[in-house]
Amino acid sequence: MKGPRAARRPCTIAAVLRWVLAGVAAAAIPCVAGSAAADSVGFEAAAKGGFATNPFDNGAHPVRPGLGVRAGVTLWQLYLGASFMYYAEADHQEALTTAEQTVSSHDLVAGVEVGYSFPIGDLLIVRQQIGAGLWTTSSSCTADCGFGTNVTTTTNPYIEPGVTVLVPIGHLLLGGDANGLVLPVKNSREIYGAFSLHAQVGVRF
Repeated sequence: MKGPRAARRPCTIAAVLRWVLAGVAAAAIPCVAGSAAADSVGFEAAAKGGFATNPFDNGAHPVRPGLGVRAGVTLWQLYLGASFMYYAEADHQEALTTAEQTVSSHDLVAGVEVGYSFPIGDLLIVRQQIGAGLWTTSSSCTADCGFGTNVTTTTNPYIEPGVTVLVPIGHLLLGGDANGLVLPVKNSREIYGAFSLHAQVGVRF
């Protein structure tokens, strides 16, 4: 003997729409999640040009022009990257050993950067960052630089807090950065300071 059959619910238009919307939402969630994940991770690279003040009080030129590059990844608003700068200095006269000589020098600055970006709409990105790495100064003299050789190279660690402002135009990035420099000299208790300012032209993906 069969029991009573359960009453069938009527198939209304509202019920059909609910099922269709539920199916569309289920299909769209992976796409939206994948798109959000893709938008949260990016890559940036830029050429830099500007100047840095001379951190050492050695009678040389107070400002050194420089060129360099930077590249890094963006994870949501976090930036992780690396940078390289070359600062040149015009020949100058400096009193070394027993005579005044012509000295030519340049700086190589290489390090890593960590920053946090604050987007202002779609028009501007303001990024607070700090860099750390090695600052290498090479000098050549017409005779003796004072250490028994006419070429000297010194390398010191540096810390460089700064601010970068970028204007995104599609995949193009235009902007600049301003930075302070803290340069503790090894084998010495002295700490030197400098300032750098650069323009940037780059891309992002």
